[in-house]
Amino acid sequence: FAVVNGQKKIAVKNESLVIVCSLLISALFSVNVYAEKTDQKLIIGYCQAESYYEFDYQLYDIMIGMQERGDINANAEGLYEGSEAHEVWERLAQAESSSYEFPAEGFIDFSGEAYVGLSDEKIAVKIQEIIETHQIDLMLTMGTSAGRMVMNCSDVEYMNFLASDPVGSEIVLGDEYSGMERGWAHVNSGVDERALAVMEDLFSPEKIGIVYNFDDPDAYIYSSAQSVDEYAAAQQVIW
Repeated sequence: FAVVNGQKKIAVKNESLVIVCSLLISALFSVNVYAEKTDQKLIIGYCQAESYYEFDYQLYDIMIGMQERGDINANAEGLYEGSEAHEVWERLAQAESSSYEFPAEGFIDFSGEAYVGLSDEKIAVKIQEIIETHQIDLMLTMGTSAGRMVMNCSDVEYMNFLASDPVGSEIVLGDEYSGMERGWAHVNSGVDERALAVMEDLFSPEKIGIVYNFDDPDAYIYSSAQSVDEYAAAQQVIW
């Protein structure tokens, strides 16, 4: 985060997730200044489209990082890297902090029972209601679907982790700078392309295939089908 000509700018960094967590902890809205000026805590929510172990790891690392810095005082007893995200969030909701608040109801998993059978439009309405009801200032989003859902259903500021291609899915608009006044994403461009290059070097396949949910537009991005498309065209292989 930086202030340029009086306006907050949110950059996209090609960093490890450990550095990302540090950025989150130390730079969110310059949180201590935010708290001093408004006499309010920064209210943070969380959104995922499904339970996934990488999301669990990420949220746990964020909690432990904030704990080690002294930003929160949370009971981490019995938790470990791999504890489910909703379990970590319960501890965050109970944590003591002079600068941060994590409302229990701010944890959103739209594969959960409350969302089963709902259309994307109705899910978006429910998420927007939660954000507004609890006056959430910032949403942590995990993966492509959650990142796009929060980005499109609300004006809340957001950070996105673990999307396969946040630029391709337009969660942010560039690798080096988000292009969004309210959005930030962890970007690690070229992962799929590097894996495909290794496959080409080892096997030089004549035909390749991929399985993904064709009915879900987001799946074309997060399943890496787009990267396979580009690879197939460049290498002139059948898929």
